[in-house]
Amino acid sequence: MTMRQGAITVAVIAVVAAIAVFSYRQYSSGENGQTPGFSSRSDMPAAVSPLASVPETTVDIASAISDEASADTTIFDAEASEERSDTASDSEVLNDLDTSYDENGF
Repeated sequence: MTMRQGAITVAVIAVVAAIAVFSYRQYSSGENGQTPGFSSRSDMPAAVSPLASVPETTVDIASAISDEASADTTIFDAEASEERSDTASDSEVLNDLDTSYDENGF
């Protein structure tokens, strides 16, 4: 390696190190020691609200599971009926295309 290549290598390493130090200082703390992205206390996200109460007995747990299963079944049925209606409309469009296209007409 020549003297010039060595000097260029050292200069490149120095520039990369300077960029790393600048980036670290930029993102490590914001103004007044605040975390970047939050300018004041009002910008901080609200605390997560607690979930519904936890069932205490096995009967309560079983009923909670049953309620969730019935809600899931309702959602799945709605999605299935929507898919069936989409499939039916697509099938109708294809049938209409088949009857409207006459290859002997050209």
